[in-house]
Formats: sequence, structure tokens, C-alpha cells
Amino acid sequence: MQLFDFDAHHRETAAIWRLVRNLPFRFGLAEGRVFRWWAINVPLNLLSESRFYGDIDLMVCSLSTPREPPSIFYKTWEVKLILLNKDGRPRSLKRNKTERILNQLKIHRKFGSPEVSLLELYHHETGTKTLKFFPTTKVFDVLQRRAKQLGNELFGYQILPFTYGGNEQGEDFGIFTLENPFTTPREATFEIVKPLRTGAREPFLSLAHHLSVFAESESKRLSKPLGFTVVAYCRTCKKLCLIGRRDEVRCYHCFESLAGKSSIPPLHHLQLSKYLK
Repeated sequence: MQLFDFDAHHRETAAIWRLVRNLPFRFGLAEGRVFRWWAINVPLNLLSESRFYGDIDLMVCSLSTPREPPSIFYKTWEVKLILLNKDGRPRSLKRNKTERILNQLKIHRKFGSPEVSLLELYHHETGTKTLKFFPTTKVFDVLQRRAKQLGNELFGYQILPFTYGGNEQGEDFGIFTLENPFTTPREATFEIVKPLRTGAREPFLSLAHHLSVFAESESKRLSKPLGFTVVAYCRTCKKLCLIGRRDEVRCYHCFESLAGKSSIPPLHHLQLSKYLK
């Protein structure tokens, strides 16, 4: 199933799932550090003592590189998906939503997240040839204005332009991205504004600890190594799951899809494994 065909209410969640399950997309999101686990759509009030409401779209726990003192790093993102048609025209650039986005990022910061960014996914419709011309003048103007507003508030800003190939069944397969010429090795993401990094605070610290304990224990129980794994919250049964990169995106408690009405099959069904070797 093509991402363009997903229900509009669940398309963004489906895009995030595909993002974290495909290795090339991850380059640049954790600054070369070692992935421990990812988390998707975790409620800010998962723990009863929290007085915050809303979700963390995307979160990563990573370990320091050999060149850094041993430490654990956390980052959170507000994620927005922008669709571009085959002719390169955006369906919506969310021009008038920057203030709302800023408010969402401010909630992350007040919650205690040490590093907060906006990640915009520019999904070019399958079969397009316009990816190599990204960004168009119209898109660039929006990027420029948004970068200034986010920079003024010391929030990070990353973008990821990409598209899929299409097979005879009309399904997405393969991943096509632009290479960032300013990074070594070349990354798929472009960091427009670097975020301010602060110390993690409560109640974020308690939530991060809770997710880490769950990931560690569930990893042992399921014999599923950490790294390219996702801690996911099921809105149906209100339980956490640990989903591997090649697992179906479905809650293993109640068996409901974790990506909305349209289930995302295991990775090898999407014919992506050959691109990850």
C-alpha cells in the first residue's frame, strides 16, 4: 500500500514507522551515536504523576560514541509530513501552522526533553522525478521562514525529502533520498537549525527511565536485541510493545494496528530488505 493512500489521520504515524524501520533514513537523526531504542507516539501522561498532555511523536535513546565520555542521550521530535504530487507541487506546506508547531515544541521543552526539534518529512509521490529538484522556490521560502522562527526559540529543524519506487501491485518499495553534501558520511537528513541541548528534567527523566526499563526487560523476554527496535504505545489497549525492524507494526497484546487503520506489514513484505544490506 502506498503512503499516499493511507487515511489522512494515520498517514503521519505510518510515515514515522517507515522512517525508523529503514536504515538510510536514520542517518543524521542520532549524530552517529549507537541506537538503543526508539519510541513512537508515547503519551506525555503515560505515567500517572505527569500533568502534561499530548504525545511525543518520535524519541530516541542513544549511547555515546567511542570518542565521547560514556553517557546516554535522548532526543525528541515533533514530526510533520508534507506530501508533494508527481509534478512537485505540495498539497500543503503548513505555512500557517508554525505558531502551533512552536507551541508543541515548547511543551516538549517544559516537559523536560533535553533536545527538541521539528522533523519535516517531504514525501514525493511514488513515481515522481522531481525529488532531485527539491526544494522548489515555494518550498524554500517556507523552509527559510520556518528556520528563522525555530532558530529564534533555539529549537532544532531537520528535513527529510524522500520517495518510494512502485511495483506492479501499486505498492511502495525501495527508498530514494537526496544525499546531504555537507556531511561525511553522506546523510539523508538535512539539519537546517541545530537545537539547544540542555540537561534532561522531570517528568521527562521518569518517562525515559520507564521506557528504558521496559525496553530492557521486554528485549530479554522476547529475545529481541535492542538497537533497531521501537517502543510503541497502543492506543487501543493502552499497553507498550517492543517492535523489531522486521516485525509487523501491530500490538502483540490486542493485535490492533499501531499505525492506524492500515497495517504496515513486516519489512521483507515491503521488499526493502535488499536495500539495507
